[in-house]
Amino acid sequence: MERIEAHIARRDDVIVDNKRAYDDLRFSLRQDSLRNEKVLGEISQSMARLTGNLDTRTDDMIAENRAQREALFRMLDCLDGKGDSPPST
Repeated sequence: MERIEAHIARRDDVIVDNKRAYDDLRFSLRQDSLRNEKVLGEISQSMARLTGNLDTRTDDMIAENRAQREALFRMLDCLDGKGDSPPST
């Protein structure tokens, strides 16, 4: 009977130790998860800022190309006599 009681006592100690280890692991995983959420949020915000800057630069380049193309077509129209002013002879 003493061996059974000793075995049960050791089993109870193991259960308590395992629960403590599980709780420690759970706390650690929760902390890691919160840190990861914070880092990923910061990365997401950085990417949004960078993408916004790229979008602005891209829009500027598109507008500049459009203006250059329109200026070129106006010059070509003037050379063909289709523009506002007749070509000089």
